[in-house]
Amino acid sequence: MPSIHPNYVAVFGPNPESWLVGHGRRYASKNLNSELMKEISNNNLPIHHVGFLTMDPTGERWFGRNDDTGTCYFDDNFAKELPDIIEIAKNHKIEAVTLGPSATLIDGQTGTSWSVRYQNGFQVVPSQTIKASIQQAQQTITGDFGNRFKGILFGYGQSHILSFDTGFAPLLNEQTATDPDHPLFKILAEYKGWTLLPGSTLCHWDDRYFMFLFKHPKTSQVKVHWSLPNEMHQQLQDLMQLTDSPEDQAFFQKEQATKLAKQSALAHLQFQQNLHNMTLDVMKNAGDSMKLASGGYISVQKW
Repeated sequence: MPSIHPNYVAVFGPNPESWLVGHGRRYASKNLNSELMKEISNNNLPIHHVGFLTMDPTGERWFGRNDDTGTCYFDDNFAKELPDIIEIAKNHKIEAVTLGPSATLIDGQTGTSWSVRYQNGFQVVPSQTIKASIQQAQQTITGDFGNRFKGILFGYGQSHILSFDTGFAPLLNEQTATDPDHPLFKILAEYKGWTLLPGSTLCHWDDRYFMFLFKHPKTSQVKVHWSLPNEMHQQLQDLMQLTDSPEDQAFFQKEQATKLAKQSALAHLQFQQNLHNMTLDVMKNAGDSMKLASGGYISVQKW
């Protein structure tokens, strides 16, 4: 396993011949959305800074976030097709977005189902099936549901996983849910009680395939597990070897040093600003005291 920054990314396109896998700073892809690939190749969405990257089952709508800059990127028609998500992104810090299939939504209209988790809140446009799952969870989850709910992973058919701060609640296809040897059933049973981090994903066209980033809610230990088609799996293995190479490790060491230098500079700037504010307060209090001596004003102590 690489010693520095082993980021994992998996995107399932609309069919088995369309996909992307990424690890470290590198990626491999096949027949994926050209707009998305442009943003990745021009380093707006460099793989090692992808916080999450979601794609709907058609392969036309996609949304991703650069964790380093906090900037969100999406396809050219996204604002027209899903304007509510764009409006949320304008006003809040986005933590996760997931896109689901076209379905009969809770307002009776047909459209894309989706979920957005942002700082201090969430918004969901679910199908009738997912709405029922959320309502059931609301009856069993204690505490502030709005804070504890982290989002939805949309999978094959109507299968989905509700994510919370201390675990997850899956609704699997009947055949999968009754097969203890199914890879999805097995991994979810093994990590019951762990949380799912942004970047986790389910395949829309076959529920045998997924990539999960699990985090233990008490120890904060993170583990990554995946089940991928053979070509994706092999490409990911090759990328992992490259990430472990001296060249890539040197890249990440340099980036880590740059990051620490920026953090140090920001901390110094904040210290200078605090010192400046303290100086202004001292001068203000001195002025207030002088006014009290000459004109009868009351001095207000600032600390």
